[in-house]
Amino acid sequence: MKFYYALIFYFFLAIAVKAQNEKTESFNFSLKEAIDYALINNTGVKNAELDILSAKKEVWKTTAIGLPHASGALDYQHIPGTLPTFDFPNGDGTFTSVPLGVKNTSTYSVTVSQLVFSGEYIVGLQAAKTFLELSENASAKSILDTKTDVTSSYYTILVLEKNKEILDTSALNLNKTLIETKALVSSGFMEDTDYDQILIAVNSLENSSKAVQRQIDFAYLLFKVNLGIGIDAEVSLTQNMEDLLVDLNMDGLLMEEFILENNIDYQILATQEKVAELNLKREKSKFLPSLSAFYLYTDKTNKAAFDFTINHIAGLSVALPIFSSGQRMASVNQAKIEVEKSKNNSNLVGETLIMAVEQAKGDFKSAWEKYQIGIQNVELSEKVYNKTLIKYKNGVASSMEVTQANSQFLESNSGYSTALIEMLNAKTALEKALNNL
Repeated sequence: MKFYYALIFYFFLAIAVKAQNEKTESFNFSLKEAIDYALINNTGVKNAELDILSAKKEVWKTTAIGLPHASGALDYQHIPGTLPTFDFPNGDGTFTSVPLGVKNTSTYSVTVSQLVFSGEYIVGLQAAKTFLELSENASAKSILDTKTDVTSSYYTILVLEKNKEILDTSALNLNKTLIETKALVSSGFMEDTDYDQILIAVNSLENSSKAVQRQIDFAYLLFKVNLGIGIDAEVSLTQNMEDLLVDLNMDGLLMEEFILENNIDYQILATQEKVAELNLKREKSKFLPSLSAFYLYTDKTNKAAFDFTINHIAGLSVALPIFSSGQRMASVNQAKIEVEKSKNNSNLVGETLIMAVEQAKGDFKSAWEKYQIGIQNVELSEKVYNKTLIKYKNGVASSMEVTQANSQFLESNSGYSTALIEMLNAKTALEKALNNL
């Protein structure tokens, strides 16, 4: 029996040691630290960087087409049976028998080629570099989107935690009132309905607090995904909402000039316009000839008496497009249409982005005004609630008035939280449009 208990003890001890050795990772982030971490570890950002690396390899792969190429070949040959011979007269009536070939031989060769001129190659090289530029644009957009997502997640967590703090504080205060009410009911100074009314409000607050906690848990999961952290890691935020609101400069942000060329969406469109123009060049280049040069060296390891292998061959190869029944011209005209469409899209999106920035400024200003009203409403509703609570304790106000004042206070806080997150999201959207995140 002692052995049995000892076995159980060491089993649980081993589990405890293992748990101690496998401690969960812990992170503390300010908003800036969270953004910096995400720009290194976010999956989307890392994939965008890999796309840039792949595009660079594509540029080199295209460049290599126009560089010298060398290849080698080795052939082995065996002639079974007796070799055929040829009798050469010696001039004195005798003949010399010479075999026509050798039983075993190997032929080896080296070929060197060089593209001298190809219009399609020149355009292809430009297109590969433009593709790299497009990948860099996509990476910049991924970085901007990640900054936006991390910022929004950070704001959401802070607002939700503030909401829970308000709910818990209200529940705590009402619980004190509930205890006082119970004593007054026991003394006969209040009705049971007063106690029940306060209890209903307390239960509602506690239930709301649990619901908000679940929202906070999910917000943290989303935050971890945005940062590229394992969902089992422990994360805490080192800044509160007051810290972030200190540096908020509404007037400065509204006055900031919008430079269209700095907007990443416009930059992507401009690069796509380059791609369309290069495609037009490529179609036109198909009318041009292409020229390449080559050199071939061939030899054998074992030669017959009479061998006609030519060791050195050099030459030029010209490919000249002559007639395609109008196919090439049709492709050129199609490419011209795509260039025109691309330009039209750039102009349209440029105007749309300018209007979008003005709309974002208007949304931010409206959200700011709503946020200011929310602050005022919270202060007023808290003042009303505190006065009503004093009246209730003095027997002047009813429990219904207390719960109504409390509900009004919570509603004001809810409206304030909504206005706050709308204002912060509007600020983030404007900063993103201005490329200022």
